[in-house]
Amino acid sequence: MTTPTTAEPEPMSGSPHPRPHPAASPTRGRKALRPYSPGGHLVGAHGCAPVGCRAPVGCRAPVGCRAPVGCRRRLPARILAAVLLLALAGGTAAEAARKKKGDKDDAVFAGVVSNQGGETLEGVRISVTGSGETAFDEEVMTDKDGEFEMVVPTPAGEYRIRLAKSGYAPFQTTFEFFANEQKNITFTLLDEATGRKQAAVDAYNHGADTFNAGDRDAGIASFERAVELDPQLAAAHLALADIYLDAEEYERAASHAETYLALQPGEEKAQVIAHEAYRKLGDQAKVEEYRAVLGETEVASQLAIQVYNEGAKATQTGDWDRAVEKFNDALALDPDLTDAYAVLAQIHYGRESFDESLAAADKLLELEPENADGLRYRYLVYDARGDAGTGEALDAWVAVDPERAADVLYQKADLDFRAGNTDAARRALLEVLELQPELARAHYTLGLVYAQSDTAKAREHLQKFIELAPDDPEVATAKEMLAYF
Repeated sequence: MTTPTTAEPEPMSGSPHPRPHPAASPTRGRKALRPYSPGGHLVGAHGCAPVGCRAPVGCRAPVGCRAPVGCRRRLPARILAAVLLLALAGGTAAEAARKKKGDKDDAVFAGVVSNQGGETLEGVRISVTGSGETAFDEEVMTDKDGEFEMVVPTPAGEYRIRLAKSGYAPFQTTFEFFANEQKNITFTLLDEATGRKQAAVDAYNHGADTFNAGDRDAGIASFERAVELDPQLAAAHLALADIYLDAEEYERAASHAETYLALQPGEEKAQVIAHEAYRKLGDQAKVEEYRAVLGETEVASQLAIQVYNEGAKATQTGDWDRAVEKFNDALALDPDLTDAYAVLAQIHYGRESFDESLAAADKLLELEPENADGLRYRYLVYDARGDAGTGEALDAWVAVDPERAADVLYQKADLDFRAGNTDAARRALLEVLELQPELARAHYTLGLVYAQSDTAKAREHLQKFIELAPDDPEVATAKEMLAYF
């Protein structure tokens, strides 16, 4: 197609400008990511919902009671991989160990380790490490009953605790030990598979925290680590798809969206991301696939407006082929988007693609029978092709938009006059003056037309022109012609 050079006599009213996009943008406006729980539910930043945990982070179990998974004093909002039971006083094994050492300033650390089924575990290596003023590094192994005990001499402050056993996920946490303190704790170790999934959840939650805090790269790294640890962690795939779409890394966005949809079929947000990513990649087959899925949803109309806005931007740079493509894409998503039909009618008319212009105008009039733009382009196409029914098309347009009809008819008449088509110009100018009897320039041009055949009528219209627009630059020419007559 050739670039339009003549265009229509006047730009369309409301010619393509970007339309306001709904606030619920499919690919923009990053929302804060929330912590993830293994149950598949997103929970608030102050909620602790790991496997078997029902108490909020920071809870403390009563003496002798089993604490929820992952809960300890002042613990950050994350999911732990062990069950801790703190006995802050008492405990015969701990008391016996302390007395055996005979130092009242020592602390005693004792307890039992079991698996998820409640069976005690022998041979679990438990290491306690302190640094600085709390310099300490000792290990003990659980016995055949899964029990252990250790004396921490002259404790002061925080120590790192690590549990490890082949076939189970290692667990690490920190405790504070103080002089003459006794801790009796029950740990539950997760098997390696469960522990790996747990680590993936931890990585996801860390990614959500860092991303929401503004560290995009660290957030991405944590999300990627999460899917490496657990490729089935759907939430991490969705987060990465959304982030990569925003970063214009469309292949990655599409890949993670597809993976998410394989895990969670039918999720609308992931479908929107996939559609947009494939559209940017130019993969029309995938675009059509997702359009078919989204076509009956409310999201489709939102996507259509987004695509329409891209077409509007293309018209502002004169990229007509891209504009036509975008407006047609928008209509594929929302066949009732009347603005797109109106702009297509305008563009095709300006490029003298009259059949396409009329098709767009007709579709527009099917949706809105009295749409002024549709009636205008139907008339302009009929007139350009010399079709029967041109007069009726003009009457229909004039009935709903007389002022615009008069303006466009005047411009058309002026072009006809300059091209030497005086008969066509005269007919159009008479129609214009029926609509707007005081349109000064119409009287002036009609006076020029009649100057070649009817000086009386020429004088009449030139005098009317001077009366209506005494300051018009062409008044001097009109007066010279009147003097000549």
